[in-house]
Amino acid sequence: MNKGKNRTATVLIIIGAVLIAASAGLVFWNYYESSKAEKASKEALTKVEEVINEREQSNSDGSIQVTFTPQGEEIKRMPVVEIDGNDYIGYLSIPSVDLKTPVMNTYSDYKLTIAPCRYYGSLETDDLVIAGHNFYGCFNKLISLKENDKVIFTNMDGEVFTYHVGEIEMLKPDQVTDMVESSWDLTLYTCNYTASQRFTVRCKLTESN
Repeated sequence: MNKGKNRTATVLIIIGAVLIAASAGLVFWNYYESSKAEKASKEALTKVEEVINEREQSNSDGSIQVTFTPQGEEIKRMPVVEIDGNDYIGYLSIPSVDLKTPVMNTYSDYKLTIAPCRYYGSLETDDLVIAGHNFYGCFNKLISLKENDKVIFTNMDGEVFTYHVGEIEMLKPDQVTDMVESSWDLTLYTCNYTASQRFTVRCKLTESN
């Protein structure tokens, strides 16, 4: 009888040890992925800022760079520039949480490991939605935002769009329509730690120049 109990206890101890090791491995992997993403984002931000400075200089010299859609329509507010094989629309900065990150023009799982991405909409139509991973140096700091916090977006021509947080809500992954069809000028979102909800920050445009 005691042997049976000892055997059961040993099995439970082994299972517990395996679970602890698996949890530790998951934490380490998440930390590794987060650190790698933070490094990639910082490198991309440096290049984005360099390109913006160059384009601003070109504009001041009179050689204005104009970007067009495939249909030939001029893009005035959201020009797209390719850097290292990825298309960028500018960078986002949020002073209250010390966040500054580049933003890509198109969305994919791979691109999200480098920087936040445009999920929907545009600066042209005042319905831009930006998604980002809940990584350090990315959108993990969104949970600290409060109403009226300032959110600044700088496009690839150096034009600055200033927003203020108007509302914060939690949406489920399948509430795509609620995410993209809103009256807000800018939406930022990221997953919570269990990926069961989307932490969503709604912003109103208050100034642009």
